[in-house]
Amino acid sequence: MPDGFLEANDARWRASPYAETAMRFLNRMAYNGGIQNLNVAGEEANTCGYNPNGTERNCARIAGTADNRGAYFLGSTNVYVMGINLGGASTTLPALAGTRVQTGGLRGQTWEYYIQQAVDKLGAQQIDGGCGKGGWLYGNFNGNGSCSQSDGSTTQWAYIGLESAEVAGGPYGVFVNNRHKYRIADNLVNNQRGDWGAGYRSTGSKGDFKLTGGAFVASRWLGIHTFNSNDNNTAFPGHSGYSRGALRTRYDRYLSYTSTNWTAARSVGHHWQDSQWRNGDYLCGNTNSVYGWTAYNATDKNGSRCGSTYAMYSHQKGYRTGTPELTMVGNHDWSREYNTYYVRAQDRQLDVNNPATPATTSSAGSRTTTARTTRSPAATAAAAWRRRWAAWC
Repeated sequence: MPDGFLEANDARWRASPYAETAMRFLNRMAYNGGIQNLNVAGEEANTCGYNPNGTERNCARIAGTADNRGAYFLGSTNVYVMGINLGGASTTLPALAGTRVQTGGLRGQTWEYYIQQAVDKLGAQQIDGGCGKGGWLYGNFNGNGSCSQSDGSTTQWAYIGLESAEVAGGPYGVFVNNRHKYRIADNLVNNQRGDWGAGYRSTGSKGDFKLTGGAFVASRWLGIHTFNSNDNNTAFPGHSGYSRGALRTRYDRYLSYTSTNWTAARSVGHHWQDSQWRNGDYLCGNTNSVYGWTAYNATDKNGSRCGSTYAMYSHQKGYRTGTPELTMVGNHDWSREYNTYYVRAQDRQLDVNNPATPATTSSAGSRTTTARTTRSPAATAAAAWRRRWAAWC
């Protein structure tokens, strides 16, 4: 147990109403997790960025992780599942690094060991070459892939999982090696469509608004937003042949596409959720009511839930990746619009202490809730003990 862990853990449980639930989720993920052979050499390089002279920098791997094996959560190595679970689990390392996994196939290992092994597994699933280079499909992939095999949706979740692991896990020895990180640059070029948006596949002419958020995650994670469009130097020698200038131009095009399509009702024509708002308006056509004035359903065209959470999550994740954060998209203050939308769309229908009883509704459409009941001292003490035990487990 790391020094000071118990005291810090107690403080977390006192401060956060979600700490116990989050730990239960994580334990559930680990309970159905495991580790398997990668079945291909070269996926566990110790490269971790570039030196000022352009040579690759090396990092020491967490003990035991150079074993040609990779880990997974929740019983699945599907790329969707891998990316989402890796991204979520990685964020627990600031609290759990140095402690041991208590359940599942990696029981007894440290949490940072688990995360690094999952990074290696997801990286090994990347397409190695061809038009699909630097992207992902649905599962294990070795060798070259065609344009139609780079899936913008699974690839986006791979970006999110790996970036989260590097940022949250970096202080504890976790890294994404250069092979897996910088080949992504090729996919950012090949996946950009003729309208400058990211495609569902690297074929066809039209981009997809919601998937373009993933392009921002990857571009800003690689630092492309800081490049100069006139710089002809190769950005990532040994892993991508594109210049810094060429990659910055692609980033600027993604940004232009996003600004142009911010209020578009549809971006690819499959369904409205491919864009951001059902009718292009974050206020959902209503400037009078506050919360949940109509339910979201198939026939409701102007309800309070007129936004695509997939699109908004992807884009906000991209804008917050790297430094400095992107604060404006064209003339849109994205944070203000997203926050306004979700506050107004929040479900306020029930009294939290009596779910069978509807809360009262004001003339403005808002719904009130009552204060939570107070626990007895005995119940509070018992709950505190359960929380401490959950953290250890």
